[in-house]
Amino acid sequence: MSISLIISNPSTDEQRLVNIPVATEDAFQKIWQTGCSELSLRYVSLFDTGVEIEQNNVGELIAELTILHHWAETLKPQTEQIAQMQTRLKRLIDEIPEIVDEKTKVYIG
Repeated sequence: MSISLIISNPSTDEQRLVNIPVATEDAFQKIWQTGCSELSLRYVSLFDTGVEIEQNNVGELIAELTILHHWAETLKPQTEQIAQMQTRLKRLIDEIPEIVDEKTKVYIG
């Protein structure tokens, strides 16, 4: 299984095709959840069960993703799995504010 971001209420064919990979279940449990626990992250810790993000949640989610990204930079050794995590975090940080608006919500799970 894997965790990804989709648009939960797509209004166009283009939006129906949005599917941004986040993490495999294994990577999420081993690395992401470790960071979530250490950093007390509210939204990111819900990715494995699934969470819907609306416009009013975007700021807090982006803050959590940024904190987790900085945390991942401190991990030693920097494995391929951690590098992939950082790449995916950066993509989420960049794309979520562009996708979510007053009409468009995303589901991550």
